[in-house]
Amino acid sequence: MALTLWNLFETSLLCLNAFTIMNETKFKSINEASKARSKLEYGVPVIFLNILTILLKLILGS
Repeated sequence: MALTLWNLFETSLLCLNAFTIMNETKFKSINEASKARSKLEYGVPVIFLNILTILLKLILGS
């Protein structure tokens, strides 16, 4: 498998997903303000990028 920009994008998206999940579950007890801020900062763009990736995979069939 060749190293392409698409593969780099997918890899970085998977790492960002992992970071978002870890940030939400591991650091719940810090305080409510930082948890709400982290959801706003990481949640919405990650969801959009995940939807975009899934749609492109469905359309292109790769």
